[in-house]
Formats: sequence, structure tokens, C-alpha cells
Amino acid sequence: RNKLRRTVLEGHTTMVRSLAFSRDGRTLASGSHDTHIRLWDLPTGKARGTLRGHSRAITGLAFRRATGELVSVSLDGTLRRWAAKDLRALAKHDLGQPLRALAMSPAGKHAAVGTNGRTVVRVDLATGTRKPLGTAHPDGVSGLVYLSAARLAAGALRSVRWVSIRRPAEHHAAGLRHGVTRLALTRDGQWLLAGTRRGAVHV
Repeated sequence: RNKLRRTVLEGHTTMVRSLAFSRDGRTLASGSHDTHIRLWDLPTGKARGTLRGHSRAITGLAFRRATGELVSVSLDGTLRRWAAKDLRALAKHDLGQPLRALAMSPAGKHAAVGTNGRTVVRVDLATGTRKPLGTAHPDGVSGLVYLSAARLAAGALRSVRWVSIRRPAEHHAAGLRHGVTRLALTRDGQWLLAGTRRGAVHV
């Protein structure tokens, strides 16, 4: 019988806000309110290094499938790209307002970010070009996940909304009683999970 093994990865000085696995599952990225991103080698549990550059809490992390680059967003209003293998900063895009959520497109060419200004913005990672996807939530966006190349799910205080990328004005909502903190999609795309502030997971 397989047994769960617990390993504690220590290094951040305050709350860890975001996590992301590399595609091969060997590297974990963690982002914290201490403004740092740490990379961990999971087979050994050892730290690989620290990425510095953000000035406020890291609120979202994602690896690009094709390149292995790491993308981060922060309350400092910037989206940054990093070379995870050699711990280098590659690019910085300033969106001008605090960023609270991040989702990577299936092809890895675009990132969707949830802003403090209650909108979802799609960013072209090669050029930095931005495309607002409308006002997704009147109370801000706290969680994002791509459902397909053409649709996103965006979570906020009392609802999850489906956002069309091709027709940004179209939004469809599902009501929730308690605030959404994070969203996740199963690998087969059949189930959307929403974590809430009351400690429940909605499926």
C-alpha cells in the first residue's frame, strides 16, 4: 500500500500565497507575501534558488508548457517571466493595478490575470499586448482557470463566472454563498472546483 509522505519545505518568512508545479513534476514554485518566489527540487526536497523582483505579495504562479518558463503576478501590479532553469528574469509587464489571480492558456502563449479593478485581462506573453475581457466581477477576481482556449472561469466573492475570450461581453454566472478563494479544473476538464472562505470546496 502506498503511504503519504510529508515533507516540509521551509524558507519563506511569511504566508505562502501561490504554488505551481513544473510540467515534469520535479520542480515546485512557491510565492509568498515576503515578495520572493522560491524554487524547490521535489525529489530531494532541496531549495534550487530564489527569484527576487516583486515588491509586494506574489498572488499567482504558472509554468509555460512549451518553454518551461515561470510566470508570476503580484499585488505590485506586474506580471513577470522567469527562466526557471537558471533563475533569470526575462521580462516585466506593468499593468498598473494590483493583480490577484493568474491562469495560463492551454498553449502557453497568453496569461489571464484578475485585477483589483474587477476585470480579467489577457496578456500576450511574447509582446505584452493586453486585451481586457470585460468586467467579470463587481467585487474583484480572486481565482481564474482556463476551461478551454476560448473560455475562462473567474471566481470572486459570491459567484463563478464563465468568460468568453472571443466575445468578452458575454458572461454567465453561477452563484455561491461564500467567497471564492481559488479555482481548479480536473485534468480531463470535466470538473471545476471552487475553494471558499468558509473552508468548503464546491464541485
